[in-house]
Amino acid sequence: TKSALFDSVLADRINRGREALKGKRVVVEKQRENAQTDLDAAEVWSEESRKTRDALQGEADLAKANPRKKALPKEHAGKLEAAVHEAAAAAATAAVRRGKVKDLEGEEARLLEEEDALDFGKELEALDGRARAEVEAAEEEREAAAERAEADPTPEAAEALAEATDRVG
Repeated sequence: TKSALFDSVLADRINRGREALKGKRVVVEKQRENAQTDLDAAEVWSEESRKTRDALQGEADLAKANPRKKALPKEHAGKLEAAVHEAAAAAATAAVRRGKVKDLEGEEARLLEEEDALDFGKELEALDGRARAEVEAAEEEREAAAERAEADPTPEAAEALAEATDRVG
């Protein structure tokens, strides 16, 4: 069975471990919040860039479709190309930031699982319960062997009693 000193040392270690993990979790949580803010900004930039690209492309498509309409200025093609590149860059940035947020969320979950796993008390109680059950079973076996040896004092009964006593002690 466990002693009060053991329980105290175990509780202290669990608490220190939880505090350390909590500190790490706070840092990761702050990083995730910052990454989420960056992701939100990247998604806004991506959406605005996409809208600008689509508007410029729409103007170009209308000009091509209507030959009687005045041709677009030459700088329109340059603006369209720049908008295409900006939209691609914004989408790539958003994807990278989305991945970072997902990684940090995974790290937060891992730290929470690790913190839950620190509860050795439950594990030790289960081990202690199994050990008690084994000891009780061995004591019952020894008592039964003692009764058999008393009722039938043969060398086999004495040997069974000695084996059962060894298992208990």
